[in-house]
Amino acid sequence: MPQADQLKKEAQRLAGEAKHPSEKLPTYQELLDSAIEDTFPASDPIAVGGATKIAEPHTTLRDAKDWTLKPGSEMPPGGDAAPTASAGGPELSAPCEGFVERPMTLQATVEDAVQVPRGPCTIEQSEHRAVLRWTEDGQDRCGSMAIEDYRDRLADGALRRGERRDAG
Repeated sequence: MPQADQLKKEAQRLAGEAKHPSEKLPTYQELLDSAIEDTFPASDPIAVGGATKIAEPHTTLRDAKDWTLKPGSEMPPGGDAAPTASAGGPELSAPCEGFVERPMTLQATVEDAVQVPRGPCTIEQSEHRAVLRWTEDGQDRCGSMAIEDYRDRLADGALRRGERRDAG
């Protein structure tokens, strides 16, 4: 909004009462102030959306998921027992016949590495893990991997699934 002295100068200029040639034209600052006032008038209301967006919590579907780890939800590879619903872990799907086409290593840490040989296996999966069970040298073995690794191994042909069989 123009100040009182600017309004007085403008009134003199418009009335033709300017004494000097420089007073007959507006200054650069007056033109700039006028342009800004025309572009962003002080009478514009504040956008309601601009004020409320700061206070609103921004959440996504990913935020709605509880990402905390629960005891028993993870099992180190090579353990004797796979996580089950009764043990407090995630619920596993019905067993599915599978076949390991290429030997693979399942490992959570360097110490927990388990070598899975080529051959038949049983696959169970939960929302986050896949559990492989196989027999090696007459002993039942078990290992688990993240579901993303499981999908990658299916995609690259290192592992394939067969038909589901009844849990029993």
